[in-house]
Amino acid sequence: MPQDQDEQAQPLLSSDQRYGTIPATEQSPESTPAIHRSRSLHKTVEVCLVALGFLFFLFVFVTSIRDILPAPLPVTVTNTTGEFSGQHAWDAYLTHFATRPHSGSSKQILEVRKFIAETVSGLKKEAKQLGVRVELLLEDSVDFEMVGTEPLQVAGDHSYIQSTNILVKLVGQSNRSEALLISAHYGIYRVILSTQQSLYRSLHCTNCHFRIDSVPSSHGVTDNGIGLAVALEILRTLIHNPVKHTVIFNLNNFEEGGLFGSHGFMHHPWARNVRAFINLGVSVRCDVDEAYCFVLDSAGAGGRAILYRVNNLDLAKMYAAGAPTPHANVLGNDVYNAGAINSATDYVVYSALHNLSGIDIAFYTKRSHYHTTRDTLAYTTPSSVQHMGGVALSAARQIADSDFLIDPNRQQHGPSVYYDVLGIWAFAYSFKTYCYLDVAVLVLVALGAVYAVGVRLAREGDMEVKRVVRDVGWSAMVVGVGLAVVVVSFVGGLGMAILLIRWCHIESSHMANFLRSVKLTLHQPPTSPTRKVVYGRAYVCFLFTLTSTFLGVVLTQHLSTLLIHRFNHHIPPLARATRHGLLAFWWLLLLAAVGVAQRYTIGGFYWTIWFVGSAWVGGIVADTPAREVQGEEKRVWIAQLILEVFVPFVLLFDLIPFQIDGLRHTPADGSAEIMVYGFFALFSILIALPLIPTIHRAGNHTHILFSLTLTLLVLFAALSTISPYDSNHSPAKVLFQQNHDVATNISEVSLIAAAGLDLVMRTALEPAEYAKVTCAPFPGPSRGPLTRCAWRSDKVPTYFSGPNETREEEFKVEVLNRTIVENGTVVATVRVRTQSAVQCRVDFDQKGVEIQTAWVHGFEKAKSQKEQVRALVSVRREFDRPWEFSVRYVEGKNVDSEKRVKARVACFYEEWYEGKLPAFVDLMDAMPPWALLAHRGNGLASAWWDVIV
Repeated sequence: MPQDQDEQAQPLLSSDQRYGTIPATEQSPESTPAIHRSRSLHKTVEVCLVALGFLFFLFVFVTSIRDILPAPLPVTVTNTTGEFSGQHAWDAYLTHFATRPHSGSSKQILEVRKFIAETVSGLKKEAKQLGVRVELLLEDSVDFEMVGTEPLQVAGDHSYIQSTNILVKLVGQSNRSEALLISAHYGIYRVILSTQQSLYRSLHCTNCHFRIDSVPSSHGVTDNGIGLAVALEILRTLIHNPVKHTVIFNLNNFEEGGLFGSHGFMHHPWARNVRAFINLGVSVRCDVDEAYCFVLDSAGAGGRAILYRVNNLDLAKMYAAGAPTPHANVLGNDVYNAGAINSATDYVVYSALHNLSGIDIAFYTKRSHYHTTRDTLAYTTPSSVQHMGGVALSAARQIADSDFLIDPNRQQHGPSVYYDVLGIWAFAYSFKTYCYLDVAVLVLVALGAVYAVGVRLAREGDMEVKRVVRDVGWSAMVVGVGLAVVVVSFVGGLGMAILLIRWCHIESSHMANFLRSVKLTLHQPPTSPTRKVVYGRAYVCFLFTLTSTFLGVVLTQHLSTLLIHRFNHHIPPLARATRHGLLAFWWLLLLAAVGVAQRYTIGGFYWTIWFVGSAWVGGIVADTPAREVQGEEKRVWIAQLILEVFVPFVLLFDLIPFQIDGLRHTPADGSAEIMVYGFFALFSILIALPLIPTIHRAGNHTHILFSLTLTLLVLFAALSTISPYDSNHSPAKVLFQQNHDVATNISEVSLIAAAGLDLVMRTALEPAEYAKVTCAPFPGPSRGPLTRCAWRSDKVPTYFSGPNETREEEFKVEVLNRTIVENGTVVATVRVRTQSAVQCRVDFDQKGVEIQTAWVHGFEKAKSQKEQVRALVSVRREFDRPWEFSVRYVEGKNVDSEKRVKARVACFYEEWYEGKLPAFVDLMDAMPPWALLAHRGNGLASAWWDVIV
């Protein structure tokens, strides 16, 4: 074979090497071509089995450790070890309030508030008996206004909010005022509003309505029942095990309704004493320019809770030092800081808007259940509560017992690098240290290469200038050839992966369509890999991407070998040259990482230093004299392989499941599936490149290429026939929304999904309803291929199922007065009454008129006059209490119908249990087992009333 078989013990940069030298054992007179081919194939199989077996064992070892969740500790540990009791948090808190949906605008939230109030009141009594001081604020009286010019708000929107936060202050032993804030929201709610020029017209749009987002379909176990239960248990634990400094708990509502809970707290007097915070919850992505919000790739429903954002080095170090089962990664911070994601979480309110230092902890696995009817106790475990509670309590104790809260010099924001390894060790160091370490390794490797060449020249004893120049030139050529081959493999591997992924998308779609046409029944999920196969078969997709990458790498190595064989008297063996090329490649990548770190403050390339170091150590082992000993060469190679890949691959194998689990379910929300494959391809090439020397050692590239091609065909067939959805881990998410015109008593129901929507409707809808369905593409947050289908439904919400008088008792809008204050300027006041909704929105149609200002009564601040008003948002504490708003505008000069302002008042109804929303309940009960309903938008049912003011 023309591949490199040279494994003799020659110095790596020796100019005496020749390509294609056959080991002496294979040059014996007894050797024949048949025997040589047999030995060569045996060696190929042996090398491949050893390498793949080691990698498989390492992957299983890493993933099995990282997936272990801590056992929930009993309540007795509170008074013994002072640890967090996940079992008590589960039994005493979570199972009591997370049994029914409790969104921020539902009456069920009152029951949750009552439970929280009773719980913290009981804990206050415990504290009093223990001599610990606790202060409670069960009825927050803060009223505040937010306008569209403020950060994270939609231009033209003016929100008027009555806070419903519950605040608890656990006074520390030092009795100082400086405090740590622990924040968790108890309402499940999200709102995003359209920024089209005419919001009023968008209300009539069949594919958009408000473009708002909430989760009344969920029981709120992970968003954010676990966070609330953890906060309550931390409070109880710290009462029994007091800390040095004060800890304030903000148990807030409407976190996802515009971050109202955290904004409300920052208007409270207690906020002035907060010096750091811990945010317990989930993450939301908002693209204000595009007027969309959706749950981040790291948001999920259980598993391990990750520290993904921190803005202070000391806080990162305290987390790393104390977390019993740490799980952290700086990649999340880098994504946010790079501006790739416009965040809309409480973390941003505390950190960016109020300059507080803090950390953000959230779940990211099981995102298919997140914000769905399966976000229930049945789909998470006390172990997840134990994990989040353990790391959060440790961080809280570390912070509250330190002098961080009273030392302003330690509270400054600054970048840091932090990550965990196997959930056992956590590392956190400054960004300056990160850069210094990288530069130090760069210098050491460069000096080491110079030293190696110098030692070899000195050993040979011939220091003539010509000899030195020749040897140095030869060494440079070895590195240059190896680097060129590695770069070609990098491009070839990525290119092959992307090419085959695209081909798989196109061709497997045709096969899936054929299979559906001949075998699919109404109870079988769709088999279309182009439509989110990564959603439910992410690990098969990753294996397909990894195999494609290896195919590209082996093919480029084979072609390079054939090309270089023609110049065998001038080019070194690729098995050795590529090892030097890999070291040079990682060295250059580390150099680039330093540049990126300095320019963009990105620390997510922390792993590159381990690739450089491991390649360096592997090169040293390759020169060991033991290679000259008969029978030791194979052992040296195995040791070399382990040293070159062990540490880098442990880091990679720890990151890969994190990325797969975090990204796999994002296409259901409209994210481009190719983006997920892009991450898969990146990690695949990082796995393939370090194995290039092993590929050359194995030889028989054509056999390897054949095996890889066969594997790809098998994986392709699997991806073409299996469904992306199942009834267990990856059910299809179908987004539900009902819009109801109170005046006409007409309802429209819409469903949004990535794939299989027609099959869902044929299964779940009655024939008469299915005949009314119209569908159209729906633009997702990343312009992914979502489809929206809508139909007129006779299943109106029970709030409006009675006669006109009953409907008006539930929801009525009336113009109280309309006064002309000066030439053409009108001030009109409108009263809104709703019995079962506490959040409403008013959108103004500004066609033909000029709105000067608008406001909700009861708020004295005049922020609304600073910018044009397009919409008002009203959030109130109490149900069945009328509220009023006024608008000041200049009359239009057209016909009478266009002289006055037109407004649409929409209020949001979120209680579907007890049959209150028949359209939702009937669909939920009729869904096929591989699909389930979810919701993005506040109000499963949005009831609206048009009025001319």
